[in-house]
Amino acid sequence: MIRRSPAEFKTAAQRGEFLLGTWLTSSDPMVAEVVASAGFDFAILDGEHGPVTASSALTTQIVADRAGLPLIVRIPSIDPVPIMAALDFGAAGILVPRVTSANDAERAAGLAHYPPSGSRGFGPRRVSNYLRDVDSYVAGAADSTTVIIQIETQGALDDLDAILGLPRVDGILVGRNDLAMELGLPRDPSNPALAALTTDVLVRARKAGKAAGIASSAIPAAARAARDLGATMVAAGIDVEFLARAVDGFITDARSTHA
Repeated sequence: MIRRSPAEFKTAAQRGEFLLGTWLTSSDPMVAEVVASAGFDFAILDGEHGPVTASSALTTQIVADRAGLPLIVRIPSIDPVPIMAALDFGAAGILVPRVTSANDAERAAGLAHYPPSGSRGFGPRRVSNYLRDVDSYVAGAADSTTVIIQIETQGALDDLDAILGLPRVDGILVGRNDLAMELGLPRDPSNPALAALTTDVLVRARKAGKAAGIASSAIPAAARAARDLGATMVAAGIDVEFLARAVDGFITDARSTHA
């Protein structure tokens, strides 16, 4: 297992190193600890669809830090409060959903960085070792904050080149389910039209020098297929999905009649 600081994670992502991660959504610290110690390169805490509170996010961050696992927080919306909280707790960066334009992406990236390059409010308590290292943290904050934009709307597709041209955006993550639904395509990764669209976005991201991310199911073949499409960052499976698959597999095997 490679332990990476937020700055090391950002550097690896920018270099296009292949990074395998997963999603945390349960808000249970024991589940987070199991995932954090498994050997993933990163995890995404889902503040958009998961039951994440400020308190549970802090607990998850402490667990991830203890394991040396970079934690990206998917914020619920482009709002300064959840962005500041995630970064002040110690997140390696933010994942921004429902972006519909380059202006959305630029605003979110600005909220993640301190002035003069951004508008992040000052309050880095935990991330600065409770203000013991505040000056050094602020000086290096830009180099340890990763901003990833989800490409999951027609607007984001239309503005993709402009989004990729933003200097404070470090990568993108294709949201195939939402994108397929919006475009009237099947939510099937193997669908030729969806696969071609996904590949095009990933190729353009890599050419722009950005991390090219995608999510996949909790099946190894699906994660490999995502990488084969050209992704440099794959968020594979969800904590509760891994649990459900394990329980279902156990029940099926335990009730089978063959030896």
